[in-house]
Amino acid sequence: MAGELILVVDDTHENREFLVNYVLEPQGYRSLVARDGREGLEMAIEHKPDLILLDLQMPRMDGLGVLRNLRAHELDIPVILMTFHGSEEIAVEVYRQGVRDYVKKPFTVQEMQAAIDRSLGEVRLRRDKEALTERLIQSNRELQRRVQELNVLYSVGKSVTGILDLNELMPRIVDAAIQVTHAEEGELFLLNEGDQLMRRAFRRNGARQALPVSEPAANPLAVQVVATGEPVTRTPTAPSDQPSAVYAPLTFGGRVIGVLGVINRTPGARAFTRHDSALFLDFLKPPRHFGHAPCSFAGAGFPVGLVAALRSESFPRHGQRLIMRCQFGSGGLQCLPGRFVARLRGFKFGAPAIG
Repeated sequence: MAGELILVVDDTHENREFLVNYVLEPQGYRSLVARDGREGLEMAIEHKPDLILLDLQMPRMDGLGVLRNLRAHELDIPVILMTFHGSEEIAVEVYRQGVRDYVKKPFTVQEMQAAIDRSLGEVRLRRDKEALTERLIQSNRELQRRVQELNVLYSVGKSVTGILDLNELMPRIVDAAIQVTHAEEGELFLLNEGDQLMRRAFRRNGARQALPVSEPAANPLAVQVVATGEPVTRTPTAPSDQPSAVYAPLTFGGRVIGVLGVINRTPGARAFTRHDSALFLDFLKPPRHFGHAPCSFAGAGFPVGLVAALRSESFPRHGQRLIMRCQFGSGGLQCLPGRFVARLRGFKFGAPAIG
């Protein structure tokens, strides 16, 4: 793995040229050169090279002075010391100061290359270990965040499954979507009897909770979701762009009956990411089938029986509604086809159908 930055600190021009032209560049290393110890120390502090080739005897500041100053600045940069003078006393001192290797002049290209490989090998192993540790820490953070999100989804689901009044249910669904995605605003649309898209619940930025409304919708993203049956994510690329948003379809029986959306409108607000979109779609999972009743339900516990009830024209000829029995299990919310019950004030869950 070449490409590392190596600083050569030597007061002899010929030595510097030899190291750069015959040792470093042929192996693909990047290089910096300094003509004395003080200049080398300044360059090491500024550029933080991967390795330093350091001469021992130099004007203004010798090699030992550079080593002491590197330690004083807490720079853990591997150093290979080069000198004509070799003795046990010098070797003990330079290794105590953190020198990785010791090369006596004159040296061959192969000798210096071997010393560089040994020193950078330790650096590469340490970096790989640090990178692996960081990835493990990041993975643990992601896992913890995902567990927290699943806990939110479960608690949100429990809070909405028991609500029977639609004017209370629809705002609660918007509040739940905002809570799950950490959005600023949210809105819920339903198709009326004439397939006109109506906004039925809305929460503004800064409001404590969503409110029920009933007004025609002119939201192009919601209209697009109804037309395509596919979720839409808008991520602005410039401050002047439209706000970030995620819109997803509410479906029943394979047909789109509404749209749920969340928005971050404040300039500079966090844009929705793919993770946010995936989490939002976990809240509204794609259609599944239980028995002969195709239905779309939310991973957060969005009650399918009430999805059906949201369509005011469900079984109008008999004055009845299809009610589903929903309960939490190990796989999340499960809903089974219920029996037909008389259409009374409000709604209730019916017992499972027999036969």
